[in-house]
Amino acid sequence: MISGGEKLDEGFSRAASNLPFVDVLPQQGANVYDMVRRDVLVLSRDAATYLEERLK
Repeated sequence: MISGGEKLDEGFSRAASNLPFVDVLPQQGANVYDMVRRDVLVLSRDAATYLEERLK
């Protein structure tokens, strides 16, 4: 799962949609279930800060 900032780059999202087992979500779309069912998370710094505050 890859989580970016508030808005995702359209080109990146389209390119990543061709990759199996890859989900690209805006930071608002990420939830605990999506995070724990993945082996790898890739977060932007902004997304990590946002999720840290949201999940406290």
